[in-house]
Amino acid sequence: MNYLAWIGIVAWMFAAEGLALGTLGEKPRHVAGIAGHWVNADPLIPQDAALAQDETDSQKLTRLYRTGQFREAASLAERLISETVSTTASENWLELKAQAELAVGDYDAAKITIDTGLERLPYSLRLRWLGAEVYRYHDLTAESQRLLVELNDQWTRNGWRYRTAEDQIVVAEYRLSTGADAKEILQNLLQPLKQRFPEDGQVDAAIARLALGKNDFAMAAENFQRAVDRNPSHPDYWFGLAQAYLPSDSEKTEAAMTSALAVDENYVPALLSMAEMAMHAEQYTETRSLIDRVLAINPSQPRAHATLAVLAHLNNDPLAESESRSRALAHWSGNPDVDHWIGLKLSQKYRFEDGATYQRRALVYDANYLPAKMQLAHDLLRLGQDLEGWKLAEQVFDRDQYNVVAHNLVTLRDRLSQFRTLSVDGFVVRMDAREADLYGQQVLELLRQAKSTLVEKYQATLAEPIIIEIFPKQQDFAIRTFGLPGGEGFLGVCFGRVITMNSPAALGSTRVSWQSVLWHEFCHVVTLQKTQNKMPRWLSEGISVWEERAADVSWGQSLDPQFREMLLGSDLVPISQLSGAFLKPASPMHLQFAYYQSSLAVQFLVERYGQDQLIRLLDDLATGVPINEALSKTMAPLAELDRDFLQFAKKVGQSFGAAWDWAEPDLPATATAQQWHNWNSENPQRIQGLLNEAEALMRESQWQIAAEIWSRIVTECPDGLNHAWLQLSQCYRQLDRAADERQTLTQYCQRVSDDVVAVERLISLATAAADWPAVQKYADRWIAVQPLIATPYRHLAASSKFLGQLPQRQKALKALIAMAPVDVANLHFELAQVYREQGRIVEAKRAVLRTLEQAPRFMAAHELLKALVDAEVKATGPDSNQIPDSAGPAKHAPVEQDVPREPTLVLDRYPFQSWPQQMNQQERR
Repeated sequence: MNYLAWIGIVAWMFAAEGLALGTLGEKPRHVAGIAGHWVNADPLIPQDAALAQDETDSQKLTRLYRTGQFREAASLAERLISETVSTTASENWLELKAQAELAVGDYDAAKITIDTGLERLPYSLRLRWLGAEVYRYHDLTAESQRLLVELNDQWTRNGWRYRTAEDQIVVAEYRLSTGADAKEILQNLLQPLKQRFPEDGQVDAAIARLALGKNDFAMAAENFQRAVDRNPSHPDYWFGLAQAYLPSDSEKTEAAMTSALAVDENYVPALLSMAEMAMHAEQYTETRSLIDRVLAINPSQPRAHATLAVLAHLNNDPLAESESRSRALAHWSGNPDVDHWIGLKLSQKYRFEDGATYQRRALVYDANYLPAKMQLAHDLLRLGQDLEGWKLAEQVFDRDQYNVVAHNLVTLRDRLSQFRTLSVDGFVVRMDAREADLYGQQVLELLRQAKSTLVEKYQATLAEPIIIEIFPKQQDFAIRTFGLPGGEGFLGVCFGRVITMNSPAALGSTRVSWQSVLWHEFCHVVTLQKTQNKMPRWLSEGISVWEERAADVSWGQSLDPQFREMLLGSDLVPISQLSGAFLKPASPMHLQFAYYQSSLAVQFLVERYGQDQLIRLLDDLATGVPINEALSKTMAPLAELDRDFLQFAKKVGQSFGAAWDWAEPDLPATATAQQWHNWNSENPQRIQGLLNEAEALMRESQWQIAAEIWSRIVTECPDGLNHAWLQLSQCYRQLDRAADERQTLTQYCQRVSDDVVAVERLISLATAAADWPAVQKYADRWIAVQPLIATPYRHLAASSKFLGQLPQRQKALKALIAMAPVDVANLHFELAQVYREQGRIVEAKRAVLRTLEQAPRFMAAHELLKALVDAEVKATGPDSNQIPDSAGPAKHAPVEQDVPREPTLVLDRYPFQSWPQQMNQQERR
């Protein structure tokens, strides 16, 4: 992914793929991964329950359970059950006792509790609902289903009996598990329940869980917040709130997670979530440590063992993987969540084929397990297997029309069907039809160039076709990529064979070279396919950024004063921790620095050990060798690499402006030029003071002195202080030194790819100097950033005309016509002249007829049409422009073949002027 992504990437992706642990139908305490409801007994617990003298037995029982003291809670519940004849209290205690026994993996005791409870309370819906889960953990599938049938039967016959909030929540959760419409359940069950019990936090939590399970994070957050406000001692509510904020607010997520752990320091869902994040950061020792804590609480915890299976897979240990999976399925052999979870984690590691295999296993156990079916749809779409992927997404939506991700994908599929498809040399590019007319061929040309450069360099063999989808709407890009809107910082994503990208139209005011993004993402195609997607994130991103700079020095990340400071400070991390730098960056700048550090690590490895060893490293990764082992095998032991890389990176930082003292000055930035001059006289090596003096001189219009200082700065530090080149050009412009301004701007644009204002000024200077190759060069540079506006194409058409380049002029004119400007008649006329000069008489006639459609009195067009007809008749006879038809009379040749499709959006309109007039106007502007 490109480096402008600043959002909490991992958290947002997890949420987008439906990874919240606390969704409706799951018990956060033991994360069973099947339908079930939370402990609903919700008595008020004193804030310091351990010291509260008036704490009742019921309050103590709830406190013990919520603080993770499950065995003590089960023991107290057993005593209370034996001492009471109260049906209501007994039901609460039986339910909580069975929950506590499940939480520690004592499934036999939980079954005894359920069986005993149903003998005592034969009409209990809550015990049947919980018992269905307990029976599953004994592989008693038929008995589990029997309990659910009984639940439905009793509720249907005797609905009057079940009016409590706890019973109504069970009914809602049961109906959801059968595929009932979530909106109908919300409107007809939970919202009326909320009106009856407006102060009951468990009702708020039930609504929140429903919303969270359907990826409605705003509703989930709102209702979980109400629940924790009513009962801050409930760790499940805090954890649900953390999950609700996961896609949007990392600080609130962390605060809510901290609150859950404050209630119970061994809160299993939080430990599993922390292990999940550590695994994503490739901190596998920490992951295993957290899983060990979970297994100390519940030795049979399914997701804990499933996570160990993922670790074994990543470590290329199939035996350990199989053993961990078997342990996860030991008590419930048909649990679809186990394989779904393993596959999900593998897909997040870009092992999409392996992930899809596990999702198919999950669907063998339960063909209607929608989480697995939805994830399989994602995996297949990322593997380029569109037909089956879209079909699965539609199946999920048909079963659950409240599923936001499925709805988004089905809607997007209809929009994608309207895209234009371009194919060449193993590439399939899908993009908006209008954009395809404007720069689609340039996309194909860049891809072919990248392929010829990178495939050979990395000795890769690509599985084709490579699919590239370019979206004019950012929301569509996010839905195609992640399933949900959001992720505004992403520019492009590569999955191995599939690239998704934002087009310039989707980026709003953001300026970035789409060519650099596409090069970056195609480099991912090469390295991911070469390693079979078995490479750490830092290496994948590092190579892509490094290759950007190799292709064009103005692309990718480069060293600047901010990065220099971070290299020499505490932000630099060793190679072994680089993937973690992407996980939770402290700021957008830290995320960008993670990309730069990774590219610097690749530079270090290549300079120290050579390109051949880098290729060997990728080859080893492809065979399943873990990254640390592969590094030690091909380069050096990891500890040595970490040490040497840190030394290398520090030297890079120190060499940047080595002659300067980079300490911040103690003079305010608003000081006058004279004040700065005096300060610099006493501190001659303080670069920040010199920069401030030059800025002050420009504010005071002392252009000559400012130019001298800027010239000194760029001479002594030519790379990294790019704005100094720009400021120097401004000084030259004020001094009317056009040649110096142009030379300086040229240097600046060699270092910066996306400053279209500077490019436009260079075009103006080149036009004044009649340097048409330069005009053409910078018009292309402009189109690489803003291909959807007319101005650069006008410059391209003008320069091509002066250079006599008919094909280039033809492309520029057709692009301008596609934008439907007010002077479209004249553009068609010029295109007709180009075709005539090429000897393409038929196309010329079509173009001039288009002219006359727009401007019937355009006399020059009439004259050109007559000349074209006369030339055609003279050359081939009077009927040459007709096509014989054996089935009937002659028909005129179609006129649509070479005409761009009608544009749907007008981005730029200019009145007709001659080219010299336009150029002069551009220069004045």
